[in-house]
Amino acid sequence: MSFSITPKALGIFIVILTLLLPFTSAQAVKPADVPDPQDERSAPTPTEPLPTDRIIVKFKPSADAATQNAEDRERLMDALSQSAGETLSYFRQMSGSAHVISLRERQPYDRVLAVAEKLMERADIEYAEPDRIFEHTLVPNDPLYSQQWHYFGTYGINLPTAWEITTGSSSVVVAVLDTGITNHVDLSGKTVSGYDFIADSFVANDGGGRDSNPSDPGDWTLSGQCYPGSPARNSSWHGTHVAGTIGASTNNSTGVAGVSWGAKILPVRVLGRCGGYTSDIVDGIRWSAGLPVSGVPVNTNPAKVLNLSLGGLGACDATTQSAINDALAAGLSVVVSAGNSNADAANFSPANCNGVITVGATDEDGWLSTYSNYGPTLEISAPGGDFTYDTGILSTLNTGTTVPAADTYVGYQGTSMAAPHVSGVIALMLSVTPSLTPTQVLEILQNTAKDFGEAWCNTTTNCGAGIVDAAAAVKTAQFYNWSGGAMITSSQPVVAVARPHVGTDVASYNAFSSGSLTSYVPMLFKQSFDGTYNSALYVQNVHPFSTAYVSISYYTSSGTLTCTVTDTIAARSSKGYWLPSVGCLPTGWVGGAVVTSTQNIVAVGRPHVGSEVMTYNGFASGSTTSYLPMLFKNAFGGTYNAAFYIQNVHASNTANVNIKYYDESGALSCTVTDTVAPLASKGYWLPSVGCLSSGWVGGVEVTSSQPIVTVARPHIGSQVTTYNGFASGSTTAYVPMLFKNAFSGGTYKAAFYVQNIHPSNNASITIQYYDSAGNLSCSATDTISSLASKGYWLPGVGCLPDGWVGGVVITSSQNIVAVGRPHIGAQVTTYPGFSAASTTMYLPMLFKDAFGGSYDSAVYIQNTHISNLANVTVSFYNANGVLSCTKTATIAPRATLGYWLPSITTCNP
Repeated sequence: MSFSITPKALGIFIVILTLLLPFTSAQAVKPADVPDPQDERSAPTPTEPLPTDRIIVKFKPSADAATQNAEDRERLMDALSQSAGETLSYFRQMSGSAHVISLRERQPYDRVLAVAEKLMERADIEYAEPDRIFEHTLVPNDPLYSQQWHYFGTYGINLPTAWEITTGSSSVVVAVLDTGITNHVDLSGKTVSGYDFIADSFVANDGGGRDSNPSDPGDWTLSGQCYPGSPARNSSWHGTHVAGTIGASTNNSTGVAGVSWGAKILPVRVLGRCGGYTSDIVDGIRWSAGLPVSGVPVNTNPAKVLNLSLGGLGACDATTQSAINDALAAGLSVVVSAGNSNADAANFSPANCNGVITVGATDEDGWLSTYSNYGPTLEISAPGGDFTYDTGILSTLNTGTTVPAADTYVGYQGTSMAAPHVSGVIALMLSVTPSLTPTQVLEILQNTAKDFGEAWCNTTTNCGAGIVDAAAAVKTAQFYNWSGGAMITSSQPVVAVARPHVGTDVASYNAFSSGSLTSYVPMLFKQSFDGTYNSALYVQNVHPFSTAYVSISYYTSSGTLTCTVTDTIAARSSKGYWLPSVGCLPTGWVGGAVVTSTQNIVAVGRPHVGSEVMTYNGFASGSTTSYLPMLFKNAFGGTYNAAFYIQNVHASNTANVNIKYYDESGALSCTVTDTVAPLASKGYWLPSVGCLSSGWVGGVEVTSSQPIVTVARPHIGSQVTTYNGFASGSTTAYVPMLFKNAFSGGTYKAAFYVQNIHPSNNASITIQYYDSAGNLSCSATDTISSLASKGYWLPGVGCLPDGWVGGVVITSSQNIVAVGRPHIGAQVTTYPGFSAASTTMYLPMLFKDAFGGSYDSAVYIQNTHISNLANVTVSFYNANGVLSCTKTATIAPRATLGYWLPSITTCNP
């Protein structure tokens, strides 16, 4: 009997053995050749940072003035030289209010550090530290390969699926802080104006110092040219290779593909002959972020992503960390290669700086590359290649060994090649959601990363959260920090309620079964009633492909047209209007809006009453009768009150209205008559209605000589909420979002109100309580007098168990209307019950972690069919009308399905 061990199985076996033997290797070794420590594929760990001839000094404010003129600087340099015991000269001012001081020649790092420490003893210096020299983190090799496995292979970054969503946006700029770029055909038209930050003419190797030309003249060196014993090197064209991975022209029948081929590259030259100084790099960081740098023109194309495929041994110095902090504060994601020394990345800068995304390298089999640095400092990994096991990372290059020659494509390996994969994926993410913060970007990258091919990496402490997955990251980014609307389609009639959480406040509104060319929004404010009443208005274009041209006419409470605003709304998109930002409205304005459109629209009003937020549906049309079933005047200890608003939707005729107040037993308490001007919105505050007694609870019937719409605004203790008035009733009502001591320790509760709108007959009603799975929990019967409004508090419904979540179906012998009133923790909200269902529903105002993360939403969908399953599709469209996410589900008969949008993490397309 014989057996064989596959290479991967052998690799796992070796990993297990390393747990039993003395730990002599930093990472697991794959089968096949184990690279010699001196092999170019596994560079030795340096013992200290490279020699340098500069020190970065930041003076205290009282001493900094001495740097501003030549005579004072000369005296200052004499004093510093005496303190340091070295001849020092002033080189230049840099960003961050620091200065670069030169020594006579490059010296070993520890000697320069000792000089800096002597300077730190002076009372006029805030800090002094060596101006370290960094190199690109590349392990180069020149073979040309034709396959980019790193994009689509098993352990590639899953780009083709991501490209189905986006190929990147030209509004997203990625800064490549590197050796500059060559004039490569596959980068033609892909760049914005960059800059050469190399101040030293020897390092620049282009005949001068800083200038606006970031072209790479070559970084070749002779033996011993950089420091004693330094090796001779050909030009690397490193920046060209990195830029090609991020954004090479794609789908152009030429060369290679870039990760985000719609993005723009900002070439920032900071590395040259013998590497690059910290002082040049940090100026490049700030400039890339659009921040000012002394002596350099303002960057008119600020980046959203910084790629730093460079590094060196040592701690993150204060100068670099300060620049990174500034970039992060400006909203940039900073991506850094981990280094190629097969060592702990915690010992390498800027990989160990706070706030950066440190990237390790993996090979074609998903193993950490033999050269890659590792450890808890890594946030994530990406393909960097490993010539022992694969063909490396193929990208743009040049054939020149010293100066530029011809375009070519070469496979390189290194964490320098891994970092631009991550930078490119971030650019794709920002193209679908530009508002993502660096913290959110990292969270998405880590939460969507895929597993490694080796167990040693999957401990999450050695190689980061996983291998970057472009498709998963972009899909998640699409639906992150999101605002927009939804369309629900179903095989059976459904009803739906949206529940926006606006900051700490909760509101709700009904989904719309169809749109119309006109929508009325009757209760709006702009800094009225001591400035504390405000409003937003949301409009959704429900047409599947045509743009809607809308006019929003704002009428005061007396019917005067204040102003009209015109706008365009893309197909399927939802657009919000915050009235304090509507410049043509005066402060203190109160009224309503009439929205007209070339395409069918739906609208939702969102009043902010003091610190409270609520919502209600805009109306497609009016009627001459309206019912409001849940109203109060100083009721339940005096804390329950209500207002309601009437809008006359006739364009020219005054409405003569009769308001009849019926108490909860159906007795007519009193009648009030009034007139409402054309298109005016008029409010009635019940505590001011003198004919009602204190403690009154009931509903109203409003009749009018002209079509009207109404909105009620109950004040429940300290809470304020709204619901739409009803134009008519029906013998069936659906109330889909109800709770009894559910969620968060039993803090979700609900009430609902039923009004019998028949003028003389009692209504015999049956209330069926269906849980969220569609099971009939219990039924109750009751009688409601004509025109009476009756309330049902679910914690008082004995046949329902604690923790119950579901909806009710009310059937009646007479026409009724119903309102649901969920209590969500300390928050109270309301929505009108439905008299009928539809196979299509629209929800125009939804959020997921939006506006600083404080705006969220829930959606509830109830299948109203008594016996058939409903196959539903919920399509979420962002504020630009782009399909962000699709959810499909099956809802049992009478069941209610809830979606809490922040919990939607996996979604199509």
